[in-house]
Amino acid sequence: MWEYCVSRWISIALRASRLGYNMHGHDIEVELCIVSDEVVDVEWVARVLEGALEDLDYKPLHEALPGDPLIEDLLELVYKRVSTGGLTVQSLSARLPRGRVIRLRPQHRG
Repeated sequence: MWEYCVSRWISIALRASRLGYNMHGHDIEVELCIVSDEVVDVEWVARVLEGALEDLDYKPLHEALPGDPLIEDLLELVYKRVSTGGLTVQSLSARLPRGRVIRLRPQHRG
């Protein structure tokens, strides 16, 4: 079993009013890790992640997701986008400044 991880930086704005924050911006490193029984081109995995993020970069997150979305909602959206291509996502992380990391680990049914 092979694990491939790629990352990309994006800039987003979010309100997070349910957590007590006003509109503010974040530079986030999004990391996608997939697993495969076969060898795959890591550049292809990078292009998949870039395609999932390209319309979100430099945008308010509430323009892409309803309500008052958080970074966790961003990760769920990216997960849905990349997993529709048949990829087995091991983890999806958002790395924020000062060492803050939010990680989604999907439950795989076998």
